[in-house]
Amino acid sequence: MPRPSLSRHTPLRAGQAMAAPVAWNIQVPARGVGEVTTTCTTTMDFEILAGMPHMHEIGSELHHLIRRLDGTEESLIDVTGWSFELQYFYDMAANIEAGDQLVLTCTYDNDKDYTVYGGQGTTDEMC
Repeated sequence: MPRPSLSRHTPLRAGQAMAAPVAWNIQVPARGVGEVTTTCTTTMDFEILAGMPHMHEIGSELHHLIRRLDGTEESLIDVTGWSFELQYFYDMAANIEAGDQLVLTCTYDNDKDYTVYGGQGTTDEMC
């Protein structure tokens, strides 16, 4: 797993943007496991500088990869042993070309007595 980078709070320069690939179709049964994957096909070239993997209380793993046009895959980040208390920005330098796919997969281990859904509250889940 890459080392977390120090938080940098600087204004975006011309041509820079922040993006947040997310999956909201999360539904993890009580006392069960679940997984959600979302894929985005890029329409332009750009550079990824850093990322902040984010899940809540029942998240267990997060994997983000680039699927290149030729079918090869490159990992941006693999987080196992997720802890809600340890949310960092990670250096994820990568050049993306139009047509590449970004694939984000989150895994959950629900120890609760109720189904957990995607949402913004701490007892909901995010990916």
